[in-house]
Amino acid sequence: MPNFLFPSNGTDLSFSFNFTFNFSFKQALDVLEEHFSKDKIFDYDTETIIITCYALLMATGLFCNLLLCCVVLANTKIRSSRNVLVINLNLSDIILCVFCMPFTLLVLIRRSWFLGAFLCKLVPFVQASTIFVSAATVLAIAIDRYKAVISFNPKHPKGNRRDMLFNTSVIWFTAFFFSIPISIFQGTVPVGLPGFHMYYKCVELWPSSFYKGMYTVLILVVQFVIPVLALSITHCHIRSHLNARVIKVDSKKLKDQGSNMNQERLQKDLRRNTRATMVLMNISVVFTISWLPWNSLNLLAEFSPDLMDPKDLYLAFAICHMTAMSSSVTNPILYGWLNSNIRREMVKLWWVLSKVGTAFVSNRSSQTDNQSVAQNHTMIRSSAGDSTLKSNNPESHV
Repeated sequence: MPNFLFPSNGTDLSFSFNFTFNFSFKQALDVLEEHFSKDKIFDYDTETIIITCYALLMATGLFCNLLLCCVVLANTKIRSSRNVLVINLNLSDIILCVFCMPFTLLVLIRRSWFLGAFLCKLVPFVQASTIFVSAATVLAIAIDRYKAVISFNPKHPKGNRRDMLFNTSVIWFTAFFFSIPISIFQGTVPVGLPGFHMYYKCVELWPSSFYKGMYTVLILVVQFVIPVLALSITHCHIRSHLNARVIKVDSKKLKDQGSNMNQERLQKDLRRNTRATMVLMNISVVFTISWLPWNSLNLLAEFSPDLMDPKDLYLAFAICHMTAMSSSVTNPILYGWLNSNIRREMVKLWWVLSKVGTAFVSNRSSQTDNQSVAQNHTMIRSSAGDSTLKSNNPESHV
């Protein structure tokens, strides 16, 4: 006997209909139609706020990541092998903006899934893969910076581009591998009564709650715990190494020369390292703040779903998901704007674009003015011609 989702107090419960109703089938359908006459989950004001926030996130994230990609790919000075990982992070953030956020927004504001069984499996798979890629790329960038600072080799100062491309491929294949279970156990389920369904929902259909719980914990460990630990450890080591090296080198010079110039150089190096370590610390803090609420809510919804009302759970998920998706805006800032070389090229590009925009507006304005002048001249000539014809017309003197 097929399973149907019968709504009860706003919660979707899955069970088989093997009992007898004490009221007519038509009455049951009337109850369902009345209960689900509206496909919306939130009221108008809440829905408007959610849609506006998602639209701002998508537009801002898409603009920032496309701008950073254009700057890195168009400039040979910063098109290094290490920036391959930055481009990969931009790519994953772009997919988050154009593919993940819109479908998640649709699920949050509508009860039904009307896009079919294929997209029901494809969308969660792409969403999970992109999230794994983003976290893994942040981890790879941290490890690459750690190697560049701690294990610096003057003979090989830059990583091999082929190695970076290989690492990027490994990141994507690993993300696909961890996302396969979501695609397998995702499907559409009719909501309603046997023989009559109101709509379909796209839900996870795991064979056991144990396996679903294990997969939730796996996502937490792979996507959040490991990257946070790696970021914290590598960045702390980098900070300690930079400060120790500066103090060691400059203190030796101070003993040999003891000049005020060397003292000023020591202070300058320490300030530069302080700025660098602050950037690294910001990366760790922002990643943690962005993804901790989303992962925590997933654990809560999995192991203690009765602690929150279903509607409140939807709203909490929307807030936590938007917080996580804000990484698509902060990543271009942390890995692009805070990089002095990339920032310099972005400022140049912005200056060129502003000049082009100003010239275009001025050209359009001058064309409009010329058209207005031409129209005025035409009207004057037309008026003069009419006056001449009128004066030459004998009837005009009658």
